[in-house]
Amino acid sequence: MPARSPNAGRHDAGGPAFPSRLLRAARRKSSLVLLGIDPVYKRIPAYLREAAESKYTSQIKAQALAIDAFSKLTIEACAAHVCAVKLQVAFFEVLGSTGFKVLEGLLKLARRRRLIAIVDCKRGDIGTTSEAYAQAYFGRIEDGKLIDPPLACDAITVNPYLGTDTFDAFRPYFAFGKGVFVLVKTSNPSAMDVQDKLVVETDAPRMPVHRVVAEMAKGWGADYVDKTRYSSVGAVVGATQVADARLLRAMLPNQIFLVPGMGTQGGKLAECTAFLDRKGTGAMFNFSRDIIYAFEADKSVPPDGKGFETAAAAAAERLKTEINGYIAGAGSQSVAQT
Repeated sequence: MPARSPNAGRHDAGGPAFPSRLLRAARRKSSLVLLGIDPVYKRIPAYLREAAESKYTSQIKAQALAIDAFSKLTIEACAAHVCAVKLQVAFFEVLGSTGFKVLEGLLKLARRRRLIAIVDCKRGDIGTTSEAYAQAYFGRIEDGKLIDPPLACDAITVNPYLGTDTFDAFRPYFAFGKGVFVLVKTSNPSAMDVQDKLVVETDAPRMPVHRVVAEMAKGWGADYVDKTRYSSVGAVVGATQVADARLLRAMLPNQIFLVPGMGTQGGKLAECTAFLDRKGTGAMFNFSRDIIYAFEADKSVPPDGKGFETAAAAAAERLKTEINGYIAGAGSQSVAQT
């Protein structure tokens, strides 16, 4: 099924729900790998930076041009080996309106290549503000139809700190195949400062904040479970939190986990099955630096970085193969292999 163009106009409700769309992409690519696009200008290959700086005297325009070229070449090279692309909005926001234009183009490319496009923006607010965030990335709903916005994507990350009001604005979009990933247990070292604090409730055992959030996400997603038995409301669970992941996996049987922190950030590939269910699915694993900067450790890539995309594609394929191997070794058959 061809990907919908971000500029296709109006879309009717009632098509495949987000979990079905994501699992279909995973099967098509035999991959649970999520490509993270977090471009740091100083680490972009020298030949791209030099070309951009020779064209523009404006630092912002030069950086945007190089980041755009680097990101597009990376997505194109890795498209055969990843099921989705996650674009971290901060790396584009830093370039102002020019950066958002780059982000817009990359989202179009990802969807044109039949990749699930996720914007990692960690939005979380209430009322009309939350509605505006939803419209920015999912579109406007008019007369039962969805009108795509310039930054159209398939899913975003959501910060649940403000409670259910944060989530309500996104509910109508699940009928149009959209999804959200709620921050539950993140991979950063200081996550425990808040997420592991114990909550005391009357007539209930104490539990850490992240499990309270997990229960919220489970409740929010209960009405949006499709034929895959997964919900359009997923959970962000960091790869460095393996012990908690096993408990959260049992708590959240219907949630797809978005797992950041593998590789460079300390998450061990061999522990990937802790985030999966008994079917060998229910998660996708984000890799950013391990893929997009793979050329830095590849001796076949010259100092100016030409050919970096070949190293990125090789890294994505290797990670896909290793994850599928660990899943098979655990006695499960990944959705990516069926």
